[in-house]
Amino acid sequence: MNLVFHIATGIGVVVSLTDTSRVKEKAINKIKVLTGFFVFIVAVILHGVLDYIPHCYPLNAKPDVILCSVMFVSLIFVTNRRFKFIMFLALLGSIFPDLIDHSTLILNRFLRLNLPMGTKLFPWHWEGYSGSLYHQGWLISTINHIALLITLLIICWQRRLDFRTIFTKKE
Repeated sequence: MNLVFHIATGIGVVVSLTDTSRVKEKAINKIKVLTGFFVFIVAVILHGVLDYIPHCYPLNAKPDVILCSVMFVSLIFVTNRRFKFIMFLALLGSIFPDLIDHSTLILNRFLRLNLPMGTKLFPWHWEGYSGSLYHQGWLISTINHIALLITLLIICWQRRLDFRTIFTKKE
């Protein structure tokens, strides 16, 4: 899936797995660190699930990378300072497999480099396990993308108090 959908999933991971009442004001506490690494792992796993289901790419690579970067920075900026570490790790985890497996391809494409392509580390990027559809399957892909967005909206609505706490700036 496009990076934008992975970043959106990262938001859902933070909202669904962060107990905002347990994260204290201190810069670092045990709950914050444990939650941060837990959301990172869950986001990486969900990246694999999303890449495994059948999907096309509604955005071309360049606008996808640009929009993903803007979303990443904007989400960190608007997140309450108590949750920035957790949000950063969830968003990083949601795109981490693509950073590892596709960075060379992205650099070659955007900077017109000719860096050698290594083997892909994550199995959902291997041809046999990828759900990528390039020339057919747009209907099932659209249904899967819409289902993902609806699921994320439901998660944010059901956990709206945590959502509000995570995105409420406290100075």
